[in-house]
Amino acid sequence: MYSYKLHSIYLQNKLFEDARYEAFLADHWKEYIMDKQRQGEIALIYLKSKIRREGVTIKPNMQRATSDEAKKIGIPAEEAAEFAEILIREIVEEAFPKK
Repeated sequence: MYSYKLHSIYLQNKLFEDARYEAFLADHWKEYIMDKQRQGEIALIYLKSKIRREGVTIKPNMQRATSDEAKKIGIPAEEAAEFAEILIREIVEEAFPKK
């Protein structure tokens, strides 16, 4: 999607020489690249939606499984466990709001 927008702008401005196109991209690419914070926000919204739809099974070894997965993907196990706990608590509180 983002590269299409850049290409469209490129064509509108009739920058047909490759060198000029590369210079154009270098000058304008930052406007069309999503920053890491926004990527994280979208990932969290997506993950919550997926958990709401599909659910999550809470097992006695869940913390170990979370820790093992964290190690596989290269994040600290403590952070992964804290993230999972926060996420699951939020979804449970949405499902069972306090009266």
